[in-house]
Amino acid sequence: MIYKWMAGKPLSVYLEKSGYTLEKDGKRTVLADRYEGKRLSGPNDVVVKSDGAVYFTDSVNGLRGGATGPLRELPFNGVYRVKDGSITLLDSDKDRPGEFPNGIAFSPDEKYLYVTAGFGKTLRWDVQPDGSIANAKTFIPAGNDGMKVDSKGNVYSVNAVGLGEVWITSPEGKHLGTLELPQMPGEPRPRICATNLAFGDADNKGLYITACTHLFKVRLKAAAR
Repeated sequence: MIYKWMAGKPLSVYLEKSGYTLEKDGKRTVLADRYEGKRLSGPNDVVVKSDGAVYFTDSVNGLRGGATGPLRELPFNGVYRVKDGSITLLDSDKDRPGEFPNGIAFSPDEKYLYVTAGFGKTLRWDVQPDGSIANAKTFIPAGNDGMKVDSKGNVYSVNAVGLGEVWITSPEGKHLGTLELPQMPGEPRPRICATNLAFGDADNKGLYITACTHLFKVRLKAAAR
């Protein structure tokens, strides 16, 4: 289910049965559901390149039963690209067990692609002229879910394990600071765990953070990429 939040208005349901890509007019269009004839496990996060190509992560976290679930068809988790109706596998965890992909984002100039890999690691690839990726490197020892990049190239990545927080990292990999989400008082204490984030507001300088039972917003000096 997808909810819709607007300032000054009550929370409303945008879509009862989510799971499909939506057009602006509300129509559903399936861009990809299989790779080499086998069903994708669970598309997790997505980013769109300026040429219209769609890059997304796929992992067993979307399957009932996970890696041992009866519906699993692909023996690996992967990073994919969909362009001109074709799906291409760009990278997988075949040789790196435990580094399942999750959050995904481009640098402002689209020279780099960032992907979180498992719990507590973010990888960075060089984006090639043909749209493929190469030269994987560990960017930071943090990040395990959603991720976004601002116009200056700073990376905002959530650490969902433990207390909810958002790491802010420079394009060079320097940890600039951490946004620690407030822990609500009272019993039963609500669970606050950063899971994903997105830029919003008219100037794209509002950072919205989903946190299990809450939605937080922080105003920033830099806008989205």
